[in-house]
Amino acid sequence: MAENITTIKLLTTDYSNLRSKTIFDFTEDKKLIQEITCDIGKDLYLSEIARNPVSNMWDLLDLAEITNNKALEEAVIRQYKEEYVFANNE
Repeated sequence: MAENITTIKLLTTDYSNLRSKTIFDFTEDKKLIQEITCDIGKDLYLSEIARNPVSNMWDLLDLAEITNNKALEEAVIRQYKEEYVFANNE
C-alpha cells in the first residue's frame, strides 16, 4: 500500500450512506485511484463493487488510511459494522 498522502483533499466530507459511494465520489487523484483500484478501470471497478459490496468497504478503509482520515475510517466501520466485525473475527 502507498504511504500516507495527507495532502490529498477529498472532494466531500459527506460520509453518509457510504454503501452507495465509492472512491470516485471522494477523489479525482489518478495515482490514488490507481493504487486503490489496482488500475482496473472505472467501469470494471464499479461492476466488481456491485458484485461484491464488501470490497467497497476495504477500499474506503484504504482511502481513509492513505489520506489519514479518521472520520472516514470511523464512518466506514460504523456503516459496515457487521461485515467489518465478521472479517476481523475470521
